[in-house]
Amino acid sequence: MVRAAPFSDTARGTYGWADIDLNLSADMSNGIQKAAVRLAQLALDAHDRELALWAVSKGILVWPCDEELSMAFLDSAAGDPGRRG
Repeated sequence: MVRAAPFSDTARGTYGWADIDLNLSADMSNGIQKAAVRLAQLALDAHDRELALWAVSKGILVWPCDEELSMAFLDSAAGDPGRRG
């Protein structure tokens, strides 16, 4: 379950290895973004706007300024699969 960006709610300096050594935080964030956009597309294809909006809302927690998520949000709000690339 996505509640925030990976490691964002941990004490400063406790999980530095996740970014410095492995770039794990960025990899996890990118995976969440891709999954959110894909789930929103699948939900819209199934005419499930509520699920599409839920998926986008989880992705926006991680990447609030992401263009793909913004477009998925607009498509979800309109109930239109969009397919903008």
